[in-house]
This record gives sequence, C-alpha cells and structure tokens, in this order.
Amino acid sequence: MASSVPTGTYANGTFPGNLPILNGKNYDSWCKQMKVVFGFQDVWDLVQGGVEPITESSSDAQKATFKELKKKDYKALFIIHQCVSPDNFERVGDAQSSKEAWDNLEKVYGGATKVKKGYGESISDQSVVEKTLRSLTPRFDIVVAIEESKDLASVTVEELQSSLEAYEQKLNKRSEKGKTEIALQSQNNNAKKGKSKWNGNKGRGGHHNLGTKDNQEASSSNQKNGNNRGGFNGGHRGGRGGKKKFDKSNIQCYNC
Repeated sequence: MASSVPTGTYANGTFPGNLPILNGKNYDSWCKQMKVVFGFQDVWDLVQGGVEPITESSSDAQKATFKELKKKDYKALFIIHQCVSPDNFERVGDAQSSKEAWDNLEKVYGGATKVKKGYGESISDQSVVEKTLRSLTPRFDIVVAIEESKDLASVTVEELQSSLEAYEQKLNKRSEKGKTEIALQSQNNNAKKGKSKWNGNKGRGGHHNLGTKDNQEASSSNQKNGNNRGGFNGGHRGGRGGKKKFDKSNIQCYNC
C-alpha cells in the first residue's frame, strides 16, 4: 500500500533537519537551494505568482481549485518558516502567503550582492556599512573598533544596526544608573552636612552661646558708656565745685 505522506517529509509532517537555513549571509546560495526544494514539492509557481483570489461570483469549481492551491501555498509557507533563522522568522511570521514571505526576504537582502538603490546610484551593503561607521559619534567608538576588526564585506547593514542598538541600550542603562547613584549620594551628603551642623552648634552652646556672647558685648559697651558719662558728670561737678575747667579732650565720641 502506498504511503500518503508527502514526498520530502516524515510521517509526523516535519521536514528533515538538513534543509537550508537563511542566516542573513547566505541569501544567494539559500535561494538556489530553496528553489530546488519548492520545485520538488511542486509549489514554486505559487511562491512566484501567488494564488489568485476568488470572489462571491466564483463557481464551485473555481472555489475548489482555490482551496487546493491555498493548501499548497500554506505548504510552501511552512517550508519557508522551517528554513529561516529565528531572527529572520520575524520577517516572514506574519505573511499570509508564501509569495509575501518570499518577497519580504528579497526586499531585505536583495540577492547575493545585496545591492540597494540610493539617490539614483547602486550602493552595496559594504559601502553602507563603511559610511555608517564613519558617521558615528565618539560614544560608539568601541563598536566602530569591533566592526572594523571584522571583514566588512561579510557584515550586513542589519547586523550593524543590531549591534548599534544593543550598545545604545547598554549606554542608556548605565547613564540612568549613574544618575540615580549621584542623586542618592547627593541626598546622603546633604543629610550628613545638616546633622553635622546641628550637632556642632549644640556642642559649642548653639544659640545659647551666641546669646551669651551678645549679652557680654552689650554689657561691656554699656559699662564703657557708663564710665564715660560718670567721668563727664564728675568733671562737670568738679568744675562747678572747685571752679576747675573740664578737659573735653578725654571725651570719646560714639557718634550717637
């Protein structure tokens, strides 16, 4: 009895583990291998042209044909899902057809040379990577050094972008952590200064000592004024009683 399992699959419906996997650097060779796989599974025409949709006015025969073609299309989409790395799965995971998934990957990698159009000229990935590295600010110097140590011909724009985004996230986390530590240290220093000032005033007598010092100064000033006024009166009385003229040269003026 013939097996009903599709050619190229195991009994549980999964594909063997030696299928080509797209990792971002092998797009050209991956495409060639995938075309063979699609041809072997008789789905390559659907990957290229897609499935023509039906309408409400479509006949029963057209609806039946659409159903069979859509089943094969999902088969092709499943193959694509099995043949991409986890990073590339995000590019095809939401696709509703094998053609949409295939076109998404082609837009990203664009073939073996990965040539992109920019301002009317063809720009390779290597050129874009080199220009990007030259335009980075000094905060990304470590990333530039790492990337330049590699073979830039093998570095894709997507890989460089991922490296820069990951490094920027690390810098932002360190910056936020540093700001928090500085704020906490400042609060601790202010608290210590306030406590030290209060204890210092208390140890030296604080406001009580200041008040005592002011009282002593006021008392000394009053005593001087009192002595001077006493000398003046005494001199005046002496002048009146003993008819002695008062000597004003000894009077100290306080500019009242």
